[in-house]
Formats: sequence, C-alpha cells, structure tokens
Amino acid sequence: EISSIKTKEYLDEARGKDIMVLKPDINKSSNQYIPKSNGILLPLSIIRNVGDSSAKEIIKEREEKGLFKDFFDFVARCYGRGINKKTIESLIDASVFSSFVNFS
Repeated sequence: EISSIKTKEYLDEARGKDIMVLKPDINKSSNQYIPKSNGILLPLSIIRNVGDSSAKEIIKEREEKGLFKDFFDFVARCYGRGINKKTIESLIDASVFSSFVNFS
C-alpha cells in the first residue's frame, strides 16, 4: 500500500533528524500525528488491523466517558463496538496499553 510506504519514509526521516517517534497510546493518541515536546505521537489508526473506524470508536468512547483506567476497562467499554478480538490483539502487539503497567 502506497500510504504505508510513505508513512515509513516519513518516520524514517524523522528518526534521521533525531525526532523521537512515540508509540501510539490508548489514552493519548488520536487519528492524527501529534507533535510533542519529546517527539511525534503516532495515531491509533496507524496500527495494522485497527484502521480509521476502530480508532474513531476508541477516541469517541474516551472523549465521552473519560480515559481508560486499565486494559479491562478498555475491553469492557469498547469490545463489540467496532472493536473485535483481532483489533485488541493488534493494539496489544503495538504496546498501546503500556502506560497501564505499574511495577510499584
């Protein structure tokens, strides 16, 4: 797909200019690239098997009912609303839930 090739080129160029590319985050990412002080936050829609419509559902849920408290809160609120098992597995593989990990 042409857009994924272009995206990879842009991200490689950003890395080449020492701009940090931040992985998508379930509570911070949108459907667009977001400039941050420490880099560029990737959109949820960039994740394979997530796509634009699933990302919009996740963002809508988050905007209407607040940030997701943990992985189980996300599944309870989103599963079945355009979010299926394959989408959740892809989100896990992309580490979007890593902000929930608490080692203390």
